[in-house]
Amino acid sequence: MPASPSCTVVLADDDLTSRWMLRAVLKRLGFHLMAEANNGDEAVAAVTRTTPDIVLLDVCMPLRTGPDALLAIMTAHPGANIVMLTSMADEATVMDCIEKGAVNYLRKDTPIDEICRVLVELREKIGAERATAAIHA
Repeated sequence: MPASPSCTVVLADDDLTSRWMLRAVLKRLGFHLMAEANNGDEAVAAVTRTTPDIVLLDVCMPLRTGPDALLAIMTAHPGANIVMLTSMADEATVMDCIEKGAVNYLRKDTPIDEICRVLVELREKIGAERATAAIHA
């Protein structure tokens, strides 16, 4: 079921297969993909340029790691909801990213249904925040 208004996303992952799969999931769920990046520097630039609602950010990328890009993104766009992506989730990296501001963390081998659940819940949270902000405006 598509979001209304559409929830916007930047997808940053250097693995083309992961990006292809996530792009298909986002389309199926009705998210608006604003930009894609294949390294950490491109991710920061794309988020700064587009100010999306959600950033799907790979942990291990060239030029700037996901955790380093996370810090830069949170500085430039504190309202971003960042979901970290990785093929290997060690507890120290997970905790570091959460402490730096990530709202969630997904392994790339997470079943599609679970990825969908996380994204839909995040979209609902963003929608509720928008509704609250509209009431107080």
